[in-house]
Amino acid sequence: MRSALVAQAALPLAALEESFAVDSSGLRATSFGAYCQEAHGPSRKNIWVKAHIIVGVRTHVIPKAIVTLAPEGDAPQFPGLVRGTVAAGFVMKEVYADKGYLSRENLGVAASVGATPYIPFKSNSIGTPEGYPIWRRVYDLFQTERELFEARYHLRSNVEATIGAVKTKLGETRRSRDPVARTNEMLCKVLAYNLTVLVHEMFEHHVVPDFVRAARPKASA
Repeated sequence: MRSALVAQAALPLAALEESFAVDSSGLRATSFGAYCQEAHGPSRKNIWVKAHIIVGVRTHVIPKAIVTLAPEGDAPQFPGLVRGTVAAGFVMKEVYADKGYLSRENLGVAASVGATPYIPFKSNSIGTPEGYPIWRRVYDLFQTERELFEARYHLRSNVEATIGAVKTKLGETRRSRDPVARTNEMLCKVLAYNLTVLVHEMFEHHVVPDFVRAARPKASA
C-alpha cells in the first residue's frame, strides 16, 4: 500500500518526466545490533536499511522505491524500478545508472519499455550482445560517441541530489525496530518527499492533481 501511495503522489507529474535516474542509499537506525567479539568484548553496529529509487530528472519526483533490509546488490533492483515506473503511468524514454547496474538483462529491460539506457561499460566489457541487441547498440554508442554518451549520463547526478534532499528534509536516521516498520518508515519518507515536490510543481508548473481538483468546492452559479 505504501508503494502505491508513493506512485500516486508522483503520477500528477508524469507529463513533465520522460528521463529517469537510478541509484540507492542506506539509512541507519538510531538503535544498534550487538555482536560478541571474544578478544575485545561486545561491539555494536548500526542497523541499515537500503532504499533503491528511480527519479525523474526534471522534477526529482520518485515514482518507485524498493526497500531492502539485508545488504543486497543494486543491479537486481533495476528491473523492478524501471517496470514499476512505467506501470505507475510514466513514459520512459531514457534511463541513467552507474556501472553497478550494468548487465545485458538490465539493458534489455530498459529497451523493453522503450527507453534508451545510459549505463557506462566496464573496461573489460565487450560488444557481444548474447541475445540482447540493445547491448550492442549502446556499446557502440559508448565507444564511438563518448562525448554524447557522457553528456546524457551526467543527468544521473539528479538522483544523487534527490537522495541528499530526502535526507536533508526528513533526516538520515530511522527510529523503527521491527523489519516491517523499517520498510514502512522508509517508504513514508519517500511519500512525504514526493508531496513536497508535488506542492512545488503546483506553483512552478501549475499542476493540479486530480485528488486536489476533486476536493475543491464547486463555484456557485
